[in-house]
Amino acid sequence: MRTLEPKDICGYLPYGLKICIWDEERKRSDGIFKVGGIYNGIYLDDTYDISDSELCSISYDLYMPVLRPLSDLDKTITHNGREIVPIVELAALAQKAEGWKYDKEYECAVSESRDFWFCYDTLCCGFRLQTGYGDNVMIDNCIALYDYLNELKIDYRGLIDDGLAVSVYDLENNPYK
Repeated sequence: MRTLEPKDICGYLPYGLKICIWDEERKRSDGIFKVGGIYNGIYLDDTYDISDSELCSISYDLYMPVLRPLSDLDKTITHNGREIVPIVELAALAQKAEGWKYDKEYECAVSESRDFWFCYDTLCCGFRLQTGYGDNVMIDNCIALYDYLNELKIDYRGLIDDGLAVSVYDLENNPYK
């Protein structure tokens, strides 16, 4: 059985990761908290008497990170007060082209000139940038793409599916709006 490890959440920490005490039987959260950091790379101190605005520390076996599902890549979400479609924002980071838009038919971002197509390939768990002729193009700065996924708190590691994280849609209120 897979367990939550520091590598699963460390990328989200600089961007205000929230965690919750998840009650699986009742399918509800018993509190949402902002993460302060990782101690010793394995466990965090437990802090219970805190408000949402205070920093806290977590123990992996007591709390679960709150993330957006990978399916949010092609949906309009609110981030820092702006409505965005993440795959379009990621495409603009991957390739400097004019007027990236989401194409529902092809389920990817397409440049205005239709010279470039950009998507997340769930089979290989990576990004794909293609020319309008179908040629694959090297993405120069993949690290920036994963940093942005972390900033958006999108679960590209499959933590929600493995029962190690809670989807924002399982909570009464999305803490990232």
